[in-house]
Amino acid sequence: MVPGRVKLQVFAFLLLSGGVVANILILQPLSQARQVAEAPADPADRYAGFGNTGALSNGSEAPRPRYADGVRKAPTLTAAQATDVTRAVQRELRLRGYETGGNDGAQTMMTRGAIMAFEYDHGMPLTGRPSQPLLKSILLGEGEGRTRPGSKKDESAEAKDVIRFVQVTLSELGYRPGATDGEFTTATKIAIRKFERDQALPVSGRVSGPLVARLERLSTDGRIAAVP
Repeated sequence: MVPGRVKLQVFAFLLLSGGVVANILILQPLSQARQVAEAPADPADRYAGFGNTGALSNGSEAPRPRYADGVRKAPTLTAAQATDVTRAVQRELRLRGYETGGNDGAQTMMTRGAIMAFEYDHGMPLTGRPSQPLLKSILLGEGEGRTRPGSKKDESAEAKDVIRFVQVTLSELGYRPGATDGEFTTATKIAIRKFERDQALPVSGRVSGPLVARLERLSTDGRIAAVP
C-alpha cells in the first residue's frame, strides 16, 4: 500500500472517532440540559388553563391545575344537588333533636334556625347555610375550627337575616332585644331566654328552629304587641 494513502486513511479514522467522542461528551449533555431548562418546573403547569382534570396518553389522570391564590375552589352545586344536601342536613339535624320544620330540601327560615342552633352548640360561626362541610360536621358531631359559641367570625348574611327577624319580632312583642341589626348581642340572648320561658320552650338563649317557628306563628296570627 502506498504510504501516502495509509496516512490518509489513518487521518480519516481519527477524524471520525473524534466526532463520535465529541457527540457523546459535549453535544448530548448540552441537548439534555436544554430540555431540562425548557421543561415546566411543576408538572401541573403544563395543564394550566384546562379543566379540573385531564387525561394523559397512558389513560391516567393529569395533575390538577393550581389556582392563582393556591387554593382549590369548592365546586358549585346544581339546584338539584343543593336540594339533596339540604334534605340530608335536615334529616341528620332532626335525628339529633334539632327541629327543622320538615325534610323537603327547602331552605326555610326554620331550617336555617336549626342549623344556627347546631352551629351555636358546637362553637361554629353562625351561617344558617346547608352545605357539604356542614353535613360533614353534623355527621362527625363536631365543628371545623372551634370558636366561642355565637362567634361573629364569618357570620353569614343568611344568619344575619334570621337574627334580624328574631330581633324585630321580639321587639314588637315587647322583649327588648336591643338593636334590630342582625348582630347576635347579649341583649338579644336575654330577650330570647325571656320569650322561651314565657312560651314554655326549652330555655337556650340562642336562635333555633322552635324559636323561629313560634315567632313566625305569632307574627302571622297578628298577636304582636306594641313596644311599651
